[in-house]
Amino acid sequence: MNGGIKLSTSSMIVACLAMCGMAALAVALIRNNSGISTAEVPVEQPGDAFNTTVSIFVDEPTTQTSDQSVDLTATTIAELPTSSSVDSVDQTTDQTTVVPPKDFTPSDGGYQNANGTFFTTYGAPDYAVPWMNSTTLIFNRKLPADTPTLSNSATIANHINEIIRGQRLYSYGSGFEDDFNAPYMLLVDSERESFQTVEFSPERCGASTWWNWKDEHFEPYINGAYSDIGKQGIPLPSDFKMQPGDGDYHLVIYDYRKDILIEFWRAQTSNLTGNSGLEVCWGGIIKNFGSQGKGAFAFPTGADAAGLTAPGLTITLEDVRRGEIRHAIGISTEMVNAGGASYPANRNDGYCNNPSKGERGTTVENAVGGAQNCLYEGQYLRLPADFNVEAIAHPYARMVAKAARDYGIVVHDEAGCFCFQAESGLAATFNGLASGNLWAETAYKDAQEWDILYAIDWSQLEVMPPDWNKPSGYQIKCAVPQGTAFRSTPNAGDPRCQTPAQPYEDAL
Repeated sequence: MNGGIKLSTSSMIVACLAMCGMAALAVALIRNNSGISTAEVPVEQPGDAFNTTVSIFVDEPTTQTSDQSVDLTATTIAELPTSSSVDSVDQTTDQTTVVPPKDFTPSDGGYQNANGTFFTTYGAPDYAVPWMNSTTLIFNRKLPADTPTLSNSATIANHINEIIRGQRLYSYGSGFEDDFNAPYMLLVDSERESFQTVEFSPERCGASTWWNWKDEHFEPYINGAYSDIGKQGIPLPSDFKMQPGDGDYHLVIYDYRKDILIEFWRAQTSNLTGNSGLEVCWGGIIKNFGSQGKGAFAFPTGADAAGLTAPGLTITLEDVRRGEIRHAIGISTEMVNAGGASYPANRNDGYCNNPSKGERGTTVENAVGGAQNCLYEGQYLRLPADFNVEAIAHPYARMVAKAARDYGIVVHDEAGCFCFQAESGLAATFNGLASGNLWAETAYKDAQEWDILYAIDWSQLEVMPPDWNKPSGYQIKCAVPQGTAFRSTPNAGDPRCQTPAQPYEDAL
């Protein structure tokens, strides 16, 4: 494990690897700010490309300088300068307007380089994180008080509560993915930052293609996104480093100048490969994300196993600085169904109800009392609308519980733990702009990871039916590689591919 995380006992490592055979967090996590350690671990593949029906049946499943000190409390949040030229957000409309105009004045503060690239969201100005105020991003929408609940919701919630508290042996337990497997979130200015070309390298992930896409499909799609300004590749500091020994190498790049979201899975920088440029196994691009994005990549692009965007489902360091998580939280869990996906997800990588997964799938199903108690990627859960978050003492735990109550939690990946997705606290550190893990300094303080999760009664979770919020007439939009017709794309023949997406379009 990396990022200063250590398991409490060596036997736990053995047990976890033996039972799950994958990279994940352990129940007992101890944080160390003195440095970064690395270790190679097995890596799970995201989003298995198997053909299943998309139909979901309710109740009957089918298949961030180094000397900077941070003082965070729930009521005193640091304020950093923002650009006076940034437009305000009109909360009465269905579109945000915080993308900076051409003549905006860059802000000081935050963990940024000379080219205006922020290596974490912490302290970044509003114009660099417009999705946080977006009214189009579905994950920013508060849940109604009377959301529907599955008939077996209590059973599922009890299983989840046991997993989080480490009482079920088939799973690692619980944690926050805020160092290992956590998204690196870079905020860039494409007019000032350098560009790197992207090489499609599925062979590093055990495949010759990915979702039937080959080099001639994926590389023009990624490297051609900036062709309108005469650029090839993606904006990324030439000396940017990913931390060795990670699992997903999830890289999120938001270009606040052009309002473009870029995400990669298994992104390997030159410090890892010895080669120039960036090598990736998969990824996706959404244009106009801050102003119009809703939360999903066109099938089958994107870095998330469910096809969902990291912004909107990732707890950020800026959320913590502001003292409130105003969006849903993505969770990964072992108890994921293979038989389709729930809106807004458009694919999945589940183990339950999937004979091809063999003994592991059966073990998970048996542990939760059957596949009917597994979840679909994209499915929503929440704490009850009347859940008393003020009774929770720790500020960070209170933030998490409030978000789970007001915005919900969304299944976005399969993993050997019940893990909450959070921004990497080590990206700025590993690139020389900070020391230690920023999460320990800002959110955890003197607490440990499990203290945060144990402070919340997860047995009260309410599980919503799959597709409960799917709009009438919704169809899954599919990416169309350059130079191909819709019906001759690599996606052709996949029943999840229902209608073509415009180039780099949000799929919802």
